[in-house]
Amino acid sequence: MFVRQKSHKMKQSTTKWVLGHKVTPHNTTGNYDLALGETPPGVPGPPPHLHHNLEESFLITEGEMEFMINGETRIVNAGESIDLPPNTLHTFRNAGTEPCKWVNIHSPKGFRAFFEKLGIESEKDNAREDSVAPHIIEEVIKTAASYDMQIKMQVFIGSAKKYHNTPETYREIKALFPLDNYRVCSTNFINHSKLKTPELKSGRF
Repeated sequence: MFVRQKSHKMKQSTTKWVLGHKVTPHNTTGNYDLALGETPPGVPGPPPHLHHNLEESFLITEGEMEFMINGETRIVNAGESIDLPPNTLHTFRNAGTEPCKWVNIHSPKGFRAFFEKLGIESEKDNAREDSVAPHIIEEVIKTAASYDMQIKMQVFIGSAKKYHNTPETYREIKALFPLDNYRVCSTNFINHSKLKTPELKSGRF
């Protein structure tokens, strides 16, 4: 006996710039969120964070991405993937000279709302720049935990020191952080932390 499956109307995907990255969520019927992304050259990812309840995976489709995972650095090239179990401290950046394209999965569903609520629609003028505006950064800091994104601020400042050879205090990092297209984002995360830079492996996170 043939049983017709019910179809479900799914919300339309909208491409947005999210913290300097171009992200397009895609509809799924399974219990996971899927998004396609593109990171311009030289752009860092979000501050180091972990998810208590979400599993996350990346598949790099073009270029390469540098990941920081529990204090260790790993380069993931096109055609390679990486899995991030719950409670894995991580961030990433495009350290290359070409755009990096990727597929991102969070399971179970829920994290898509972060992209949709905090991103800037790509059709808008200056969307990429506006995606790292001070009020966006403040909102990320204030609401990240509600998306199971647990930001570890001390490690973010440590990452800035490691990646960019900046001095130790957050004031000096604010003055010298070298990535102009991400300066506002990095500066505001640092300003809100009010913390001095620890080593990535200090265990204080």
